Amino acid sequence: MSFPQFPNGDQVYTIPLSYKEGENNERNQLVYDLFVGWQLHQISDDKGKHGVHTFYRRCLGAVTCTKCNTLFRPKSSNKRINEQVTKHCTSCLLPSTLKHVPCDCRITFYIGKLKDGVMVGEMKHRGTHTHGEFIPLHFTMETLDKVEERVLEFPGEKSYALKIGTSAIRVQKPSRPISSIDKNLRNIGTIKRLRRNYLTKNDQLTSTQASFETIHSEFKELQKEFPGYLKASNIVPSPMCITFGAPGIMYHADFKTNPMLTDVTYSCFTKDYYLCTTNIYFEALGKFAVVFQGVLDGLSKDDFKAYFLSFFTSFDFVFGSSDADIDMNFSGLVMDYSQAQRQGFIMAFEDKFPDSNIAPQTLLKGCYYHWKQSIQRIISNHAIVPPGRDVDFIDYTDQMYNAAGEKSYNWAVQQIRNDYPNAKKWLDWWTRDEIAGMIFKSKGWLKDELHNHPCRTSNGVEALHRDLYRIVEKKKPLIETLHQIFSYLRSSELDLEFIDAGGRVDYNRKKTGKQRQMKKFFSDGRAPDTTKTLLDHGFKSNAGRKKKMNNEGEENYKSKSKDEQKATIEEENEKKIEVENEKKIEVENEKKIGEENAKKVAEENAKKNAAEERRRRAEKHAGRIEENKKRTKQESKKRRLNDSSNFSREMHNAQMFRRLVLIAITPDILTGCQLNANDVLGLYNPKGDGHCGWRASSVLLYNNEEHYNIVKELMRHTLLAHKEHYERMFRKDGYEEKLAILSHTGRIADQRFWFDVLDCPRLLAETYNRPVILYMVSYDPNIKNKSFNGVTFLPIFSECRQCDSNDKNVGNSAPIVLFLNGNHFQLIVIKDEAIDRVIWPDVFPGHENFVTKHGLTTSWLDFYRPRCLKF
Repeated sequence: MSFPQFPNGDQVYTIPLSYKEGENNERNQLVYDLFVGWQLHQISDDKGKHGVHTFYRRCLGAVTCTKCNTLFRPKSSNKRINEQVTKHCTSCLLPSTLKHVPCDCRITFYIGKLKDGVMVGEMKHRGTHTHGEFIPLHFTMETLDKVEERVLEFPGEKSYALKIGTSAIRVQKPSRPISSIDKNLRNIGTIKRLRRNYLTKNDQLTSTQASFETIHSEFKELQKEFPGYLKASNIVPSPMCITFGAPGIMYHADFKTNPMLTDVTYSCFTKDYYLCTTNIYFEALGKFAVVFQGVLDGLSKDDFKAYFLSFFTSFDFVFGSSDADIDMNFSGLVMDYSQAQRQGFIMAFEDKFPDSNIAPQTLLKGCYYHWKQSIQRIISNHAIVPPGRDVDFIDYTDQMYNAAGEKSYNWAVQQIRNDYPNAKKWLDWWTRDEIAGMIFKSKGWLKDELHNHPCRTSNGVEALHRDLYRIVEKKKPLIETLHQIFSYLRSSELDLEFIDAGGRVDYNRKKTGKQRQMKKFFSDGRAPDTTKTLLDHGFKSNAGRKKKMNNEGEENYKSKSKDEQKATIEEENEKKIEVENEKKIEVENEKKIGEENAKKVAEENAKKNAAEERRRRAEKHAGRIEENKKRTKQESKKRRLNDSSNFSREMHNAQMFRRLVLIAITPDILTGCQLNANDVLGLYNPKGDGHCGWRASSVLLYNNEEHYNIVKELMRHTLLAHKEHYERMFRKDGYEEKLAILSHTGRIADQRFWFDVLDCPRLLAETYNRPVILYMVSYDPNIKNKSFNGVTFLPIFSECRQCDSNDKNVGNSAPIVLFLNGNHFQLIVIKDEAIDRVIWPDVFPGHENFVTKHGLTTSWLDFYRPRCLKF
């Protein structure tokens, strides 16, 4: 039995004591605790001659927050309390708000007194506490007994189910959360500790480890059910390696065409066991499938060596033994940047092929997704990359990845070192030879087939993790989990057999162009706030009208009695007082309004300063982009001078086709847009999130659709810079609408913020001082035919500086060719050598009238009019 909790005042409490069972020494068998809720500090203790043990303790007070007035339990000593009050309040999260409240109460415990033949414990409490109650650290013995009883009711119930009060395996109505025993039992860590202690105490904590005999027997049953799946079974620890694969999948794998992916799953088995998976893309399935897996008891290089050695042995019939066979039949491996996994692969390759002259490093390609994910984590840390400078950082890292030579690569690395000194350790890690050789093209480590292959991430294995977690119950014995994994492999094996027999395993539903009709619902989560919803138009309020006075009012006043006159005077005085109070309130309200207006002015100034800073950064970034364009132009010019053959030009176009992930343009689009197939490189289809127009433009401008926000920001600055002209061009309402569209920064844009077909192309042309060509296709449902239209938008205020009067070459002013298919913008990429010979659509009709009326430059019009025709 425990003493009462949080005693106060001068009190004496006595409780009976009990003994533990099974022990003979009664003095050491007394069961008691000295936890009374308050945080106590022991002054001294005294073991008396008559078996009475006396404890002298004092209260350490409490810690309170001066802002939110929350009380906290103090630490166990004055030194720790002094450290505690220097920290943030865990309730309101404000710094320097904690304060120690001292207390002088004293408590004396007498344990082992004999009273009326019963062994008792006595507590004498002296003084009144200067603070309130807080959450105690310990629980009473009665509470712990009830918790033990609840845990033993159903030992299989997990800690979280105990906290909630119900679970899927034992539904309780009404629910019985364990906090109903004690309101302070809300910490999941405490519940886990108590549950484990009580299950261990009562020998009901089940073990997930099996005996050697059991494992051997279960492996035999597993092999009998899934013949040919197990490849190697080394169950001796360090390194333990059990490898397996479905034969029907292994024989279908095409290592010659596609590289394989390898990754580790951490939560599939119990603690300290890991699932290593190798998969490859299957054309028949249209997805990645597992070809080889292994269970490891560690993640060292020796563990991965055993795994890859078993892999090479299992696929002897594919890879062969000579360098020519290996080079032809093994495309390589895409993996993350685990050095243990990398070294394990190299050691296994060298052991399996000791006479090979192929460097195993040339077969290992780093995951591009892990590289970009690392960049995202860095730019999210503003202590490393300051706010507003993330775009420059991304540009430098893109330069590192795409650099064709060491000079460009070293320049980007040095720029990051100079501009972002806090990223030194991150940069040092990525520029290590063993890491950089796996990801950066300028290092030239990888074999050409692996380097140019479009498979560059290990996401195919990540999809497997999702499938496994659907069918595998976590933290189960090894054999049970292996049985579920083998069943998953058999399913993939049966899919391939079904496909070989002429069947299909995917749904393959044909998509229709007709959109699904959705019902429209109106939100009822908005309070009435309009005139129509607030006021009844048939009701006319008389509020504020003056009352009509008749001529008999004064006579009636005079005819009143003295008491009535006195009451009337008092009422008038009260009204005067109310009027004065209302005036005071109005003055205070005006003062508050003035303060709020001053605050708004300060906020507006801050916004203007922030906008100016963004404009400055955008101009700086635009300058860097122009420098990069000039540098790119010079390098391109050198390449054209050094390589004048058609073959090199075709190789360059093929590389750009793969780099931009283009798709072939269909003949009907070429015919409708009056384009020659030899002039078009391909069609780019951006992400359809409402920003497709800017995304398509960004691909041509920056070789990356994710820089679309830069395009919008620069267009917005162009709109602001020529405000007077654009207000006349778009009218004031249209100008504000365009400003709102270009200021929208949401991830998904609804129809109000889409790239339009009239004003946005004109702004885009002016912003980048290059023409914008817009092709549009419309469908006539009556005749089931397509009609194509085209228009050329030219810059209005900028001079055509890139075009020499004697040499009609567009240069850096290559047009942005957009294709509007329905309500989705795509990009038509024209070959560099074909820009000068393509005939474009006619110039926008209002362009000539506007520049002539306002006396603006006609250089672009003069240059492009001969190259345009009417649709």
